[in-house]
Amino acid sequence: MRLLAALLLAAGLGVASTAGCGTDAVGVDDCRQIEQTRCDYAVACGLTDDAEACRRFYRDQCLHGLAGGQPSRLELGVCLRTIRAAGACAKEDRQQTLDVCASDTKSGPVPVCDVISAPERLVECDFLASVPVEPFEAGADATDGGDGSGGDATAE
Repeated sequence: MRLLAALLLAAGLGVASTAGCGTDAVGVDDCRQIEQTRCDYAVACGLTDDAEACRRFYRDQCLHGLAGGQPSRLELGVCLRTIRAAGACAKEDRQQTLDVCASDTKSGPVPVCDVISAPERLVECDFLASVPVEPFEAGADATDGGDGSGGDATAE
């Protein structure tokens, strides 16, 4: 009886220990590039006070990969360029809109800090969402405050 209990316990531990070890995460490095870029500009938008803490948080969070799957190099590049353009504008004027900062945007006049706060709602970054999300509407604000300051970049 003890032998049977020991075997069952060992088998149970073996299953439990292997279930959490594997990962099928995709886009871990791409996730990190996107989130580190967002963290770099989140301070300018008032989304966080500490860009380094934000970067450390997402370094680990990105181990889960991208929910929307692996983007192509082109998709990733377009998304990153759009976030960077919005971030550069946010450093100058956080009330600015994306169409002023990135003339080639397909997303229209989105407040730049909303881009940093919710890039998955951009046409250029729609691969970030695992399910379709409502894209930004022209002139709409993703925040509940309506001031273009965005939400908490570390709370996603």
